[in-house]
Amino acid sequence: MIGVVIASRTDEYLEGLLRSLDLPEPSRSWQCVVADNGLSAEFRERWQRRLGPWSCQFTQTPQPFCFAGAINRAVALLSDGVDILILNDDATMVSDLWYMRALRLLRRAPSCR
Repeated sequence: MIGVVIASRTDEYLEGLLRSLDLPEPSRSWQCVVADNGLSAEFRERWQRRLGPWSCQFTQTPQPFCFAGAINRAVALLSDGVDILILNDDATMVSDLWYMRALRLLRRAPSCR
């Protein structure tokens, strides 16, 4: 399983990324944790309530923003044993097979455990 980790403070950027992650791939189950550094409450609520094989969990990050600290805070909320995929909030998945391709790449990467 993949754990997607994203640091964000911009609803618009993150909206585009989350919609692209939702491309139709056969019932893949994965986790998404967003290190929140200024997202709107409405945005967080909408993506937390989302139905389907995945939803977003949000964790607040303290000011001043520190990318590494935000990512570490989000990674701590992932389930044990997931492969971690860190994405910038302005990224976009362009393939409906992103999950399969990402998992293949992650499985080939050297382990840090």
